Amino acid sequence: MGELATRPPDGLPVLGPVRSWEQDFTLIGILAGGLAPALLWIFPEAGVPISAAAALLGAISGPWFGRRLRTFLDQTRGRLPILALLALVPPLGALWGGLVAGGAGALVGLIAEGTAAAVVMGTLCGVAGALTGAVLIGLIWLPYAFQIVLRGKRWPLIAGVGILSPLLPVLAIFGAMLGLG
Repeated sequence: MGELATRPPDGLPVLGPVRSWEQDFTLIGILAGGLAPALLWIFPEAGVPISAAAALLGAISGPWFGRRLRTFLDQTRGRLPILALLALVPPLGALWGGLVAGGAGALVGLIAEGTAAAVVMGTLCGVAGALTGAVLIGLIWLPYAFQIVLRGKRWPLIAGVGILSPLLPVLAIFGAMLGLG
């Protein structure tokens, strides 16, 4: 009875079809990966290629991340309190963002300058991507899950990622300058 009680009459899982999570997180990966490094666009020889590489890596890894996040939330539903999930999901976003941005920075650094630049650019981009991923995924996962369960509109959340992505690094820099970071 437990399994049947967790599914609506149409037989779909409570957290919606996997395909929706894959498609939406592909868009989230493209937007966050491509727009988060916008501050670097003042250095077009590095910033634009890093944005392009991060958008590509976000698109490639987005379906995988969306599927895994959905599976994680589905398996922990009813087992962990919401406060625990509020603490556990942002590190998953940090991992995804750090890998995507770090990989993009390392790739561009390796192609442009060699191994030393790949290490430096990969590390800097990875840290920035981890912070951005933690904040973005930490902010959207709960409203996203509610919208998908209620079969509501998810596009405002995805658009919000596009709006927040270039702003987060700027806010972090200003916060650090003001001693708040």
